[in-house]
Amino acid sequence: VQLYCVMLVMMLYLFVVFLFMPFRHNICNFVDVWMSIAVIFVVSVYLWFADRESGSYDATIGKLAIGMNFMPITVTLVFSLYWIAVHRQSHHVVTQRVITEFKKLKGAAEVIVNMEEKSGIHWM
Repeated sequence: VQLYCVMLVMMLYLFVVFLFMPFRHNICNFVDVWMSIAVIFVVSVYLWFADRESGSYDATIGKLAIGMNFMPITVTLVFSLYWIAVHRQSHHVVTQRVITEFKKLKGAAEVIVNMEEKSGIHWM
């Protein structure tokens, strides 16, 4: 049970590091993520050598193992949906900004053309 608790705490830590990127340099975040993955892997290998205590915790450990195995899939799905929602929203904001800037540019070009016609200057 302690090894599963270590795995759970490491997965939560990995999630928080990946979400907030707490270190100033990205390489530190990258190394920390890979070291957390390595610790989770080592702990999962140690599960083979854990004392089974004649099967008294098999049902609880089985449920915890199922949860630990499906947690990355669930977290990935949730964050993918979140990223898509944010990306679509930011894409809409960028599109509106581009349209606004294009309208300003068009207005400036019209002012320049009107100035040329009034002054009698023709560029070509």
